[in-house]
Amino acid sequence: MADPRFLLVRLSSLGTCAVGLFGPTDSSRNGPFDTRDITVRNPQFCEITYRRGAPYSPAMLSITVDQVFRAVERRMEAAA
Repeated sequence: MADPRFLLVRLSSLGTCAVGLFGPTDSSRNGPFDTRDITVRNPQFCEITYRRGAPYSPAMLSITVDQVFRAVERRMEAAA
């Protein structure tokens, strides 16, 4: 997991598998950009925003461990 503006882009540029977790930000804007990489996002919980300072995002908190685990499995299968 990483700050989407730096580490996900860097990982993708190095050819590393990535799974990005996104709350209120738009994954199409902030990556990852490799078509094999996976994003996990529940957009129904909030609108897209880049505002800073909110302590917790309902959209981010709505991401489950199961969602992340399945995304990692799919990404690793794509790498094989």
